[in-house]
Amino acid sequence: MSGAPTRRPDRPRAGQPRPRWVLGLGVGLLILFILAGVAWMNRRVAAREILVGWLDRRGIQADVAIERLELTGFVGRIRIGDPASPDVTVERVEVDYAVGLPWSRGGLGVTPSRIRLVRPVARAVWRGGRLSLGSLDPIVEDFRSRPSRPDSRGPLVLIESGRLRLDTEYGPVSLLADARIDDGRLMRLSARMPEAALKSGTFEARALGGRLDLTTTKDRVAVTADLTADRMTLGEAAGQALVVRGTAALPYPDFQARRGDGRAVVDLALSGRRLTVGEMTAADADLAIEADGAVTGWFETLAFSGTSDVRLSAARIATPTLTAVGARLSTSGSRV
Repeated sequence: MSGAPTRRPDRPRAGQPRPRWVLGLGVGLLILFILAGVAWMNRRVAAREILVGWLDRRGIQADVAIERLELTGFVGRIRIGDPASPDVTVERVEVDYAVGLPWSRGGLGVTPSRIRLVRPVARAVWRGGRLSLGSLDPIVEDFRSRPSRPDSRGPLVLIESGRLRLDTEYGPVSLLADARIDDGRLMRLSARMPEAALKSGTFEARALGGRLDLTTTKDRVAVTADLTADRMTLGEAAGQALVVRGTAALPYPDFQARRGDGRAVVDLALSGRRLTVGEMTAADADLAIEADGAVTGWFETLAFSGTSDVRLSAARIATPTLTAVGARLSTSGSRV
């Protein structure tokens, strides 16, 4: 028996053109190497652009010193504002980022994925119910008015050992804080206010200090706050050796719509060695308020509607017409 001879596949001869896909692959790799080389050579420019480029374009003075630089991240220091009196300084900035190639969905560019700020110090002013961050005010207003992009995700921002020096009409206040912000949402905040003396109009406080802890879970915020003061006066109300503790479960505010509507559960406890309201005086008093209802509006127009339980106890309560020892007062289910 005889069969047809088998035919071996032809091998490319010397000088014979390679298949087109091989040529295309080579060109693609060459372009990739060129882009990687350009990105590596200009990595300092890209790093600076991430931190202060958009500030420079808005006429805000800023400077960054890069200590360590890699292809996907860098470490440095930053200053924003007048060098003689900066609005913000950050002792250590760590940024992780991804480099987008021209054919990627986001195009050519650098997208931060994680930003860690160690020992940042910021100055701000609170007057007339308005907060000012100095040279950063136009940036804050721009972000507040800009609609969010559902197709993009914000970076994870970690703030460690931060300090805010706040100048108010009541006097200077210092705030210390650690925070975690993920995709533009405040997920965790632990803040402390060292004792301060404040006074404005009919309000005066001595040795006023406190703590605030906040945790966000989905669309709800859990808040715990403690406030102490040796003495506090507000109009006809005054107290000595005051301790205020509170917890609240609130809706996470919508900063785009400037609304904070949703269910609110608030528990407040106030105690003082001496409390005075008008002509009534209470010694060794404890006041507890538990409220459940709904909040509407924004910070300037926040309203609460619901029910509350109130309990008041005091070793002694005195008015011009009545004196009570070991007093206990309570209400339940009152409309608020």
